[in-house]
Amino acid sequence: MDTQIVSTEQAQTVHEGRAIGRRIRFLRGDLSQTAFAEKVGVSRAALANYETGRTIPNQKVIRKICEQYDIADDFIVRGIVQNVPELAISMGIGPHQGDSPTPDEWAVIRVLRLSDTDTVLKVVRSLTEDFIANDDAKRLADPTVIVDDLARLLAIIDRDGQHLRGITRGTLDQVVSELSKRLQALK
Repeated sequence: MDTQIVSTEQAQTVHEGRAIGRRIRFLRGDLSQTAFAEKVGVSRAALANYETGRTIPNQKVIRKICEQYDIADDFIVRGIVQNVPELAISMGIGPHQGDSPTPDEWAVIRVLRLSDTDTVLKVVRSLTEDFIANDDAKRLADPTVIVDDLARLLAIIDRDGQHLRGITRGTLDQVVSELSKRLQALK
């Protein structure tokens, strides 16, 4: 019987490959292999090999995955999380962007700024009711700001949707244009 001896280094590489593969598979979540592979710029077959530990992704692929999930490569390579958002991802709670709004959240904010008070009131009521009923949201809420945030939302409800509106670039341009016209009229 011909027995092949595997070196400690080879065994360690196989172990690391499987661990990296499990973390990549975990991050993929419900996405299909094809969708995830396209997202990170690899073939579906390559992704399948990474997930099973047959091959280890190169640094470029690891970096692309990390960019997609806003995590450090230590999570994929060594299973180490460096901050609360990464910890949330590693626990399967979902990708979070820390304190910075995501592009989707910015879109909601921008459109809400342009909405009438009835729409703002409906949205604020819905947000408040959802938060009160959502235990996960309560656990994830930043205790240093959530009380103030909820107080502001309740004040908007008390004012029937009236709220402080931020100045948009378009509004600022209109103000400057109107001031220019008025200045010209004074001359």
